[in-house]
Amino acid sequence: MILVTGATGSIGRPLVRRLRRDGVAVRSLVRDAAKGRALGGEFVVGDFDDPRSIAAALAGVDQLFLNGAGAQPAGGDHRRGACRVVKVSVWHAHEDGRLAEGAHWQIEQHLKGSGLIWSLLQPNGFMQNFITGQGAFTADGNLVGAYGDAAVSWTDRDVSGRGEDGRGCRQHR
Repeated sequence: MILVTGATGSIGRPLVRRLRRDGVAVRSLVRDAAKGRALGGEFVVGDFDDPRSIAAALAGVDQLFLNGAGAQPAGGDHRRGACRVVKVSVWHAHEDGRLAEGAHWQIEQHLKGSGLIWSLLQPNGFMQNFITGQGAFTADGNLVGAYGDAAVSWTDRDVSGRGEDGRGCRQHR
């Protein structure tokens, strides 16, 4: 069983749908029961600030998709029972980093010392940012990003390779 945290967000929602479609046993961790019901499938209401709710969510779980900087390991062993963790982090997470960079770094360090099997996903830009205006094309068709002249490896947050409407890749030009 895989527990997906951040299951109602832009990364978690399509992942949960894909896992369910592929017949994988998945449980969604949500903070709002109505949003959990809207996802369909098994869900549990919980919050990382409530260690008991996390312990209950992890019952019977052997894999954890840890999505979000708020998923702090401090104050309890939030991955109890899971032997494999996939952590969505950020590119260049580092000690004393501002906001998410520092929070993700702390979780990464915890995982590295945990003895678990773990993987870190460190995207630095999502294709969906083109919808929000955080990514764009120049007038001559070149791709630019919100990071000045630095290169950005754009990632689609939808693991299925199809948009949520199921029509496949969309152009946003």
